[in-house]
Amino acid sequence: MLLKHSLNILGRNYNLIYKVLLYTVIVILVFLAVVMLTLFPMSRPLINSINETGIFENIRVAFTQFINMDVKYGDTIELINQNLDECRVIIRANRSRLNATYVLFFIFVCAGKYALSILYYCITDMMNTYMNSRMRVGLMTNMTINIKNAAKYGLLSILLFAPFDTLIVWLLYKLLGASFGLLGVFAPPLIIILAISIWAGKYALFAALLPIMVNSKGSIKIALQNAFKHSAAHFGDFYGRYWLWLLFIMTVILVSTVFTYFVALVITIPSLIILYRVFDLLLYYHSSDLSYHIDDRTIIERRSQL
Repeated sequence: MLLKHSLNILGRNYNLIYKVLLYTVIVILVFLAVVMLTLFPMSRPLINSINETGIFENIRVAFTQFINMDVKYGDTIELINQNLDECRVIIRANRSRLNATYVLFFIFVCAGKYALSILYYCITDMMNTYMNSRMRVGLMTNMTINIKNAAKYGLLSILLFAPFDTLIVWLLYKLLGASFGLLGVFAPPLIIILAISIWAGKYALFAALLPIMVNSKGSIKIALQNAFKHSAAHFGDFYGRYWLWLLFIMTVILVSTVFTYFVALVITIPSLIILYRVFDLLLYYHSSDLSYHIDDRTIIERRSQL
């Protein structure tokens, strides 16, 4: 029911999709431009060496075979495992160059995350306003009003989430390399399930942070004091819902990619960004026993079963 309500609220605010798309495209283009101008020249020799192993082409082939359930999928996974061994040798030989690239890339990713976090705060505030009063506020208007609070949340998200995300990505990378040799064709599905499980835990832990911050008019102190206590009290429920939510997101992205050749992602990605913020709010409202609007005529009363 939470997903149904999320889609209802998104449908009543569909004009926001195009604005989120524009903002996201601008951030991505700036990020890619900076990376291409700085990191690509530094890492081009390394990328060329890794590309010569054939790993990128084999990954592309494996993805296609996995979708089509081709019996040769297992053979391709074996080739990728061999490619990974070659890549490890290349990486060890270029360790100093890689370290500098890692640091710069991490800084650029944090800058991009900061810009997107400002967007997330404003979307959450807009949807929170609609759910409380059915009042609609434009994205640029909301950013103008909340730029200070959004900037604070952007900084907070980097300090809190960047270490978690870095640790998770590093852990999954290590497990992926080890599991290919042990599990073969079963490695990718198991890593995907593990990734969903780990990120669901992270989202459940921080689920109430942004909703509380928005409802306390941007107070970081109030958000930090209450968010973890609230999430801890409902962690089991939040974890299960986020696990299913992430599975839904991955399914939607996979379907959009395979059946529309990436075209549908133009609408899918901004829609999922908004849905995720709405889903956060719905979990908070539900767990806090609060009433809210899902459209211009329907109010979900307190203690309603979702």
